[in-house]
Amino acid sequence: MHKLIRMHGYSTVPIADMVGTYEIKLNTHCVLSLVLINYAIHHLEAHGMTYQLAYTFNLRNGHVYTLAELFKPGSPYVDRLNDMIKQQIQDREIQLLHEFKSIDANQSFYITDKDLVIYFPIYQYTPYYYGILTFQVPYTAISDLLAPSGPICKIRN
Repeated sequence: MHKLIRMHGYSTVPIADMVGTYEIKLNTHCVLSLVLINYAIHHLEAHGMTYQLAYTFNLRNGHVYTLAELFKPGSPYVDRLNDMIKQQIQDREIQLLHEFKSIDANQSFYITDKDLVIYFPIYQYTPYYYGILTFQVPYTAISDLLAPSGPICKIRN
């Protein structure tokens, strides 16, 4: 939560109000996926800003998974996810501030019992009123790419 507070410039800019919350997206088979959410409004601003961080843990050893660790080494998961995100942008008629090209190496995500959720912060691709932009990717659409010892396969067995 400290990282989220610092993202708001807490020590350098006067903040009128700040609220921190969390959501547990998955907690089963020693896999925990949670989202930390922090909203703050600075003094004299018209509206506040929400930042979000997500973590997916192995509860047996405390390991925090990266997106790459969900997939088989060498699998074309980046291309598949990019194609699915581009299709959802088109299907949902999402108004972008600039063209979506690709997820990045440190892409933010969390997992649920049925979906991998890729998300982007406010303003990265969409105007403020969209909020945090999320894309749900059903496990059935990526099952051939999943790492057999990864957290998704653990929860699906």
